[in-house]
Amino acid sequence: MNIDQAEVQLAAYLAGKVNSLNIDAVPIPETQAEFEKPVTRDLVTVMFVSEKADPNNALGTVAQRVTVQFGFMVQGRKLRGPNGVHQLADIVKRCMTGYRLPDAEQMYYVGHDFVNFKDNEWEHRVLFECKSMRVDGQDYIPDPLLKRVDFDEV
Repeated sequence: MNIDQAEVQLAAYLAGKVNSLNIDAVPIPETQAEFEKPVTRDLVTVMFVSEKADPNNALGTVAQRVTVQFGFMVQGRKLRGPNGVHQLADIVKRCMTGYRLPDAEQMYYVGHDFVNFKDNEWEHRVLFECKSMRVDGQDYIPDPLLKRVDFDEV
């Protein structure tokens, strides 16, 4: 799984679902200053949180199942009611539950927590995970298909 691409894909998918609700969804910015800009519209920022690998039990090629966690930072000026952070978090849960990145299994919800309240801006984080695989050699290419069989004896 390419984490760069996954953050962008998740944000684009969510943006397509919530843009008509006057909510922005973006991948986490590159700079802290950009991340800390005041919220003018309700905002969901998508970020990679962690990747944990299952034990490697392979005898040949290393192939490990991994659990990848993504956070959806929900920010807004209201906590309750229409357009409140609680409602926005519920929207994220409904939209992202079952979504599938191209190289992973379906995403599932794992938690929701309070992060911060500062300058009349609420921040909560909604956590999702999905399962994927890590195989030795990042550019994994399966063995080529058999092209020819030669039955000549030596």
